[in-house]
Amino acid sequence: MRARHVGLLAAGGVGAWTLGWRLDALHLRGDELYYRQAALDMLEGQWLTNAQHPPLAKQLMALTHLGLGDTVVADRLAAALAAWVTGLLLALLVWQVGRPGRWTALVGIATALLWWTLPWAPGRTATLESVMTCGLVAAQLAWTLAITRRDPRWLVVGGGLAGLAAAAKLTGGLALLGLVPATLILLRHRPARTVVPLAAAALVAAGVTWVFPFVPMEGEALRAMTTPVTFQLGHAEAGHTVVVAGQTHHHAPWWTSLWFALQRLGPLAAAGLVLGALVGLARHGARLAPVATTLLGLVVAMSLSPVQLGHYQYVWWPLLLALAVCALAPSHRATRRGPAGRWAGPVASGGAALALLPAVVLAADQVGAVARTEPSGLTLAPDVLAREVPDGTTITIWSDPWPTQVALPGRRLTTTMPGSLAPRALLVDRSWAARSDAMDPHLWRACRPVPYAEHRVGDLVLFVRQADPHPAFVPDPGCGPLRPAASGGASRPTAPR
Repeated sequence: MRARHVGLLAAGGVGAWTLGWRLDALHLRGDELYYRQAALDMLEGQWLTNAQHPPLAKQLMALTHLGLGDTVVADRLAAALAAWVTGLLLALLVWQVGRPGRWTALVGIATALLWWTLPWAPGRTATLESVMTCGLVAAQLAWTLAITRRDPRWLVVGGGLAGLAAAAKLTGGLALLGLVPATLILLRHRPARTVVPLAAAALVAAGVTWVFPFVPMEGEALRAMTTPVTFQLGHAEAGHTVVVAGQTHHHAPWWTSLWFALQRLGPLAAAGLVLGALVGLARHGARLAPVATTLLGLVVAMSLSPVQLGHYQYVWWPLLLALAVCALAPSHRATRRGPAGRWAGPVASGGAALALLPAVVLAADQVGAVARTEPSGLTLAPDVLAREVPDGTTITIWSDPWPTQVALPGRRLTTTMPGSLAPRALLVDRSWAARSDAMDPHLWRACRPVPYAEHRVGDLVLFVRQADPHPAFVPDPGCGPLRPAASGGASRPTAPR
């Protein structure tokens, strides 16, 4: 094993920490709940839960559940591992693009470190993007190898990896865009009778690997394969409400994903990465053609889509980072004679390094944020309830019902306030309760007929009744919004994305 590989694996310890530290501290939320349920149902032979997306990422989640049980770590481990592997792939990509040497080796390791420490949310959540992105980057690496080694057999490998990316989420199929420049560049060095059949074989390989995760579904496989396509077409036509720059849109403006990326990265880091990407492409040209083509295709496809949610832009990040950090690596191109030629490389590397400094600062902030991660209220709630509330007690919840139900399995939960306004226990998420006057903690404190013990549970508050209310108690008319007839409560999410 070479020194650069040892260094990369050593740096991988940092990545393992940033992706895995307190991975279960925050409770499941949003789309994580859908994918968790789909993974659990797969273990029971129910294949069509959340059939709106291909199954590969959810199958990997199901495997982690087999090993770790029904835990939050099991839900998120597949995504964390995929993000970690993506860092290794990015380092290998940089090593293929840059001229061999110690500096290129260091740049590759720095690329992986920067990737592992950026605030790339899918790496720590039980969603599909991390597995998809890993396959997408792997495909670009394969096509880069085809170019650098002038070996068209890597086209087939890249096609298979692109198919796996699409098997995690259909967006991953755009990885195939990198096949086009890889094939055209190879045609300049190898005969068409060798390159063209292998390029066609790459498309076949993509189809085979995309179908492969559906094979265990047997009789339901065809429906499982067609549903993602039909659902996404219908989803695009129907639109999806999204708030962009303070405005609510049902069909997203073309610049929505760009805006979300800018908000997440910040103007300086985003501008630095774009500038670095342009310098990297100028320095390395054809060697980065698959990556640049795929990145451009992703940006255009997202911009044309009428549905652009906040997490869609994360698929760009690894390719943009690869282009930008490659600006630091020496080029294979011959250096021009004279002072201008000798200084061109160092100047380009220095300029790119300055441009990437805001991204490094952003990564340092993320490391600090991970280090300060504290358990959320729903993560702490089971232990607190075990001490304070007997089993079998009905607990009234003013919180999102589905995450609460997942966090408190076996507990009897209701969103309805009893007519006495004196539930045996009340669990309140203030941010959720603010949605309705029927969940006003201040009004309830003024109206409750008996004293309660109050327990802080992270970002939640648990109230436990200390005495029984008088049977003849009648709430004041001003307490009307809290009464069951007024309480709409909160509803379980029903519209999977």
